[in-house]
Amino acid sequence: MCDPASAMLALSIGTTALSFIDQANQADAATDSIKDSYELQAKQVQEQQKQINANAQDDMSQRAREATIERGRLKAIQGESGLIGNTADRIMNESYFNEESDIASIESNRVNSIKQSSLEAQGLTARTQSELNSIKRPSALSAGLQIGTAVAGYKQATAKPKTP
Repeated sequence: MCDPASAMLALSIGTTALSFIDQANQADAATDSIKDSYELQAKQVQEQQKQINANAQDDMSQRAREATIERGRLKAIQGESGLIGNTADRIMNESYFNEESDIASIESNRVNSIKQSSLEAQGLTARTQSELNSIKRPSALSAGLQIGTAVAGYKQATAKPKTP
């Protein structure tokens, strides 16, 4: 049969080792979860930026079609009314100006939306790093000290008293 001090030492060492391994596994699982979440959110930001670009391109194409139709109507009206010269040119130039102004506005909105999305991505990166930094990892030193304390207690419990 094993003496109680040896049993307590073995139990203490085993418990400390299992606790250390369990804490390390929990920290690894938390790290993996945070990284997976970050990757998913980063993909969402990339998809959002693709959609912003696609929507802006669609809006610009739509505005260009509208301008082409508008200028076609203006030319038809000019032909029917016999309007020529500076007035006709001014009306046509105004149509081009309005189209370019609208497209510039769409592009400006696209750029600003991409900037905002990029800032959100930077915030996501900072939050993720903060979460990773807050994960408590087990300390090998702490586990070693616990085992050392158990060994010291064992030695003290099993030490034979010195007789003078």
